[in-house]
Amino acid sequence: MTYLPADDNAYAESLFRTAKYRPEFPSKGFEPLEAARQWGAAFVHWYQRTR
Repeated sequence: MTYLPADDNAYAESLFRTAKYRPEFPSKGFEPLEAARQWGAAFVHWYQRTR
C-alpha cells in the first residue's frame, strides 16, 4: 500500500501547475514580494472569473 505525505494535495498541485504555465508567470521568479502579491491577485481573478 502506498501512503502519501500529509501535505500532498492534488488540488493545490494542479492549481500551481496552472499558475506556473500561464504566459505571464515570470521565468525568473518575483523580485519584490509586492509583485508576487499583485500577480497572485490577478491570477486568482482570472482563475475564478475568466477561465
